[in-house]
Amino acid sequence: MKPIITFGIPLAPKCRINYWEKSQDNLNRTLNSLENQSSNNYNVVLVRTDHDKIRLDKEYRNLFILDNPDLEEFSIDKDNKTRAAMYMHWELKAKFFQRLDSDDLIHKNLVKFVEDNDNKYGWLIQYGYFYKPDINVIISFDNFWQHCGSSSIINYTENECKNGPEHEFHHQKIPANRMKIEKPLSIIPFRAGAYVIHGNNVSTSKHEKIFKNSNWDLISNEFKEMFI
Repeated sequence: MKPIITFGIPLAPKCRINYWEKSQDNLNRTLNSLENQSSNNYNVVLVRTDHDKIRLDKEYRNLFILDNPDLEEFSIDKDNKTRAAMYMHWELKAKFFQRLDSDDLIHKNLVKFVEDNDNKYGWLIQYGYFYKPDINVIISFDNFWQHCGSSSIINYTENECKNGPEHEFHHQKIPANRMKIEKPLSIIPFRAGAYVIHGNNVSTSKHEKIFKNSNWDLISNEFKEMFI
């Protein structure tokens, strides 16, 4: 059976990360979130910078690791690694592709939901959480895709996978761009993603303000079971 989803993880270069060991902790937490999926019908393509040594705390299933040259500008490097993951995704013959940041988490039933619900074009994560692991709190919010790049699950064409999609990778533009080409994304009807806030996030300061100005909750056993 062909995998239903490829999760493409573009890992930032070690030379641009302030706390590399902490980033490795985040990566392993993300990989564990995938390992806990209720369906094994997926692949993970992790794209790292050439010669960066990564720490894997265990042997993860369905994991492929690619090496990619370093590019100076952060967003260009991330998009280039995403394209490398998309190319391999096409070779692996999975149906959908999701770019997943190396510190974000997904609901344990996400793959199962996509597997069980026929959809031609793909899915959008509308409902999710902010998660701050240093103090173990979460905020529920209903515009997840506007804040988090790990929010779209798309059935790309062969041309898009091999040459890069015609639209931009920016997560806030993806839903409208898919509408323009008459391939709209359907909304997943449950909280399917968790955006992890920590010191290495590019947009940490913006989201710290959200935490200060929002009602947050201590993480529950249910959240741990579903995401961690």
